[in-house]
Amino acid sequence: MKRLKSSLLTLKKYLPFLLAMSLFGLYGCGSGYLTKSKNYSNVKREYKNIVVIGKSNSEISRRSFEDRLVAQLYERGVDATASYNIPYFDAKPLQSAEDINGLKERLVGDGYDGVVVTHMVDSQQFVTQTPSSAIYYPGPRYRRFGAYYSYYPSYNWNSTYVETGIKYFFESALYSLDNSDADNLQWVGQFRIVDPVDIDKTIEKYSIELAGLLVNNSVMGIE
Repeated sequence: MKRLKSSLLTLKKYLPFLLAMSLFGLYGCGSGYLTKSKNYSNVKREYKNIVVIGKSNSEISRRSFEDRLVAQLYERGVDATASYNIPYFDAKPLQSAEDINGLKERLVGDGYDGVVVTHMVDSQQFVTQTPSSAIYYPGPRYRRFGAYYSYYPSYNWNSTYVETGIKYFFESALYSLDNSDADNLQWVGQFRIVDPVDIDKTIEKYSIELAGLLVNNSVMGIE
């Protein structure tokens, strides 16, 4: 009884630490969507207002993503605006360099100095097969013939397990808006999402991860 009471007191003492570690494991780098990234800016810079663009065939998903990322950037001290809230912004691809330059000049004129664009670049169906295997369980002692002959050794066979699903590959890129014709790519990251079940939770997690990466690498904000 004393030993049980001591164990419970020890568990109570370290419970906050254990919970913190479990949350770190759930939301830390190891559980993220990012597969690789490259930082093209040598130093972080401050942005007055970043336009958030989510390219999607679903207008609901687009708006949900843009709103979530704007909120996550704001929590990190970065002002941003969802593209669907800009009256003259058209989500459709621009057809000419003249149209692109015209949109860029208009955004700069209205005080926007950065753009982050996210879109799906690929999707792949996958099949994962786990082959059958034998698991050994030690049987009774084999000093007697009957025990050895009947029970030892003991194996349990796992059947082949096949899993199918879809991998989605996304890319997010941050650009600075200025009046020069030089390359203005600041940061780019590639992400992989496997079989998302809840689209809202997936968008939320992606937004949290992307906002953190932008602030950690290229945007002045609150880390």
